[in-house]
Amino acid sequence: MHTEEVHIIVNLASSRCTEKSLVYCYLMQNLKKRSKTHTYVGKARCPSERVQRHNRGTVRNVKSTRSACGHWILDMVIGPFLSKEEALRFRSEWKKNFRGIESRRKHGVIMAEERELLCWDRNATAESS
Repeated sequence: MHTEEVHIIVNLASSRCTEKSLVYCYLMQNLKKRSKTHTYVGKARCPSERVQRHNRGTVRNVKSTRSACGHWILDMVIGPFLSKEEALRFRSEWKKNFRGIESRRKHGVIMAEERELLCWDRNATAESS
């Protein structure tokens, strides 16, 4: 992965989004739930801003995250997708076929590699620091 690509994906994870024409898929984990398998897969132009909205409970039509607002963390970001439709297809496959945080992490990486997409993983970043 090129240094510039890494910089873009890290910015998306840390709320400094600059490229608004691209779409990303993201994986969030809820720290409030006793089970570490409570996850949410979504798509957004700026995943870090989207997670902040989930935590404030201001995301429309996402009832499952409102009840646990304030406890979501961004776990993984995959992209960029050039269209909303492409991101929706990826999100649908990632969401439908895999459950639980470990399964979604593992298969998110595999799916990203198969499609030659960038992948930011909070755990990989923490381990390399």
